[in-house]
Amino acid sequence: MHDTDLQVLRALHAWRVADKPALLATMMRSEGRDAKQPISLLAMSASGDTVGSGLNGIQDELLKHVRGSDLLSRSSPPQLLRHEIDSEQAQSFGWPCGGILEVLLEFSPSVASLGEMLGLIDAGLRVRRNISLADGTVTLSLEDYLPVLEQPLRISVGFGPAFRLLLLGGGALSADVAHLALMCGFKVAVCDERPHHTPAGGVYWMRNAPDEAVRRFRPDCNSAVVAIALDTPRIDAALLEALHTDAMYIGSIGSHRSAESLRARLEASARLAPQVLDRLRGPIGLYFDSLSPAEIALSVVTELVATKNGVASSFGGTSIGPETRSRHVGGVLTDAPDF
Repeated sequence: MHDTDLQVLRALHAWRVADKPALLATMMRSEGRDAKQPISLLAMSASGDTVGSGLNGIQDELLKHVRGSDLLSRSSPPQLLRHEIDSEQAQSFGWPCGGILEVLLEFSPSVASLGEMLGLIDAGLRVRRNISLADGTVTLSLEDYLPVLEQPLRISVGFGPAFRLLLLGGGALSADVAHLALMCGFKVAVCDERPHHTPAGGVYWMRNAPDEAVRRFRPDCNSAVVAIALDTPRIDAALLEALHTDAMYIGSIGSHRSAESLRARLEASARLAPQVLDRLRGPIGLYFDSLSPAEIALSVVTELVATKNGVASSFGGTSIGPETRSRHVGGVLTDAPDF
């Protein structure tokens, strides 16, 4: 999930801990297109404070709907609202076109349930949140999920850790990849020990050896590890570390020849099982016949986003999307990652 959605859930939890009535709005779909994940979240307090911008343009409508009733002051079951946006409204909202939005409203969700879910997410786990439309009862489960699943009188919404990206190596290409990934909602860390490299704004800088950086980063099911540098022995060690984690995407920049050489080295040095080694992508990125760092970065981040959204890629390694990912190593993370 995006870091902004985590901020929404944390703000909602803080309001409920303080015993303040509050609303959680989840946009389920738009224009009749089923969502693979919650499109956006918005938390709203009874006083009108809001966190989250994904429902930009209909926040006022939601506020009117809530303030015109006593929904927040009593125990109210969830509601599914359909909101029609005409072309004129869409233009004022900054949207490309009108359509129909479907939004799930939950009134003053349980403090205990929110706290438990945030704890599981912070531990690097994916959580299915099952909401009863009859009475608002919420149960949590940890099995792999279809992120939005509707059943009679129940909706299940999947959440997980924030999407994160670790780049092994600094430089112009790394900076461009970091910039685009940040725009797409990833939290980005760059590993480079060279002191003359200056971190870009919004990027967490790690000056550890690459394999140590991977251990500190602690990739989870919503993480990607991408090698930009070609310092062969050290990068090899880092990629080996990553292959024994739950990272959704692991890859290295380079040509087909360098990708084959990398695979052969890793296979020889660690005797990895084929199904483990098949998780390594290379060459990475979608084929754009790219030459400039910016174009190469675009191809890499496009593939990252496709993987995040569960779209199989025809280039590089095997795509593991949110519907089919499974944990690749045993054990449960008991502490949040350093980053």
